[in-house]
Amino acid sequence: MTAPQNSPEIGREITAADYRTNVHDHGEGGVPVMMIHGSGPGVTAWANWRLVIPELAKNRRVVAPDMLGFGYTERPEDNTYNRERWVAHAIGVMDALDLQQVDLVGNSFGGGLALALAIEYPERVRRLVLMGSVGVSFPITEGLDEVWGYQPSLENMRLLMDVFAFNKGLLTDELAEMRYQASIRPGFQESFAAMFPAPRQRWVDNLASVEEDIRALAHETLVIHGREDEVIPLQASLTLADWIDRAQLHVYGRCGHWTQIEHASRFARLVNDFSDRSRSIGCRSTIMEQTRIQALGDELYQAMLSREAVSPLTSRGEDITINDAYHISLRMLERRLADGASIIGKKIGVTSKAVQNMLNVHQPDFGYLTDDMVFNSGEVVPISDRLIAPRAEGEIAFILKKDLTGPGVTNADVLAATECVMPCFEIVDSRIQDWKIAIEDTVADNASCGLFVMGDQAVSPPQGRPGDLRHGGGKERQRAERRRRRRCIGLPR
Repeated sequence: MTAPQNSPEIGREITAADYRTNVHDHGEGGVPVMMIHGSGPGVTAWANWRLVIPELAKNRRVVAPDMLGFGYTERPEDNTYNRERWVAHAIGVMDALDLQQVDLVGNSFGGGLALALAIEYPERVRRLVLMGSVGVSFPITEGLDEVWGYQPSLENMRLLMDVFAFNKGLLTDELAEMRYQASIRPGFQESFAAMFPAPRQRWVDNLASVEEDIRALAHETLVIHGREDEVIPLQASLTLADWIDRAQLHVYGRCGHWTQIEHASRFARLVNDFSDRSRSIGCRSTIMEQTRIQALGDELYQAMLSREAVSPLTSRGEDITINDAYHISLRMLERRLADGASIIGKKIGVTSKAVQNMLNVHQPDFGYLTDDMVFNSGEVVPISDRLIAPRAEGEIAFILKKDLTGPGVTNADVLAATECVMPCFEIVDSRIQDWKIAIEDTVADNASCGLFVMGDQAVSPPQGRPGDLRHGGGKERQRAERRRRRRCIGLPR
């Protein structure tokens, strides 16, 4: 897209996810901050973040792209837009700029993308800032319907400006003219109209992530909202702050949808303080050094081979983050694959509140299943030769007929991708002494995977529900399993 000569809206051009992308890249040092703009007509990264980028860039690198189809970034030939495509573009920006991990800031529409990205690629996000954010479903407001239904005229742009801001003193003729001119650039209206056509409630829902996924987020999250916001209801941020375990909520009074403009200096100071807080409490701001990751992964691998547990990684005076733990787990997996094992599946563990409370681990964890872990019903399981401190529990195995690709995978998506479900017994094991684990310990230890035994009964959705399956062990054991399934977070039941 052609820009006026010397326009401040033009940063530098990169190729991200195969699209020519306009990105502003300022400052250096610290954990990089990536900022995703909103979806108002005529928006660009510069228009959205121009007042806060200089302040944030004093102490860190700040990256703000024009997202796919917006501003001076290329538009896809098929003129098709959705959350998955925008998230892929955002990851493409990070990859093109070699940003392994960022503090991610999202405004409104951009907040929904930031949330989805953190869910799908948790290791790429250190901390999350959601400002006037979508990301949960709500009845579309009149203000948002007007924003997405904008028809170009100077008068319509003036009316939208009145919706965006509580402080009407900001709404100058120059600002309205600038945004109006931006909205009539060649190709903009065709692209914008294709993004959110009526009926528009479906686009609110498309940008919403699944509640269980939001609740499982481990990231520290700053939720910001203007009390008088007429575009995104305050209740959306209240819900996000309630669902995200490590969230804090800041509501600005006498403020509309433009927190970063109406309270620019306060917004920048708040984000800086939130990002820098780790320094004051002695936490690292980057991923652990690769040599240390390899050493800890190798230590856990040797513990598995020797059947000699090691002290908790989190008890050694090192600040191990969730992201570090997953990297350690991948190193352990790398050693297993080098010894001839093959990946056959994945595990989601610690999904019931009862187990979380028992282990003092308050979110699900994820691990890899390999072919040397699985046994069939009736086979002898070499527990004493393989495991250290085994614990057995009944589980449900989903045999997939096609891959599941997020973000936003629903229960219906899972069932549609499932060939059948089967009962199994998982025999979990911990390479950590006496099961004294924090969430970082069990994640690093491949989600405490041990062995598992597959049953010989299968249910093919949608003919049956996972809860129709029965484990062995007698009636009392089966009744206990039914009670345990009811305590599971979300499906299966």
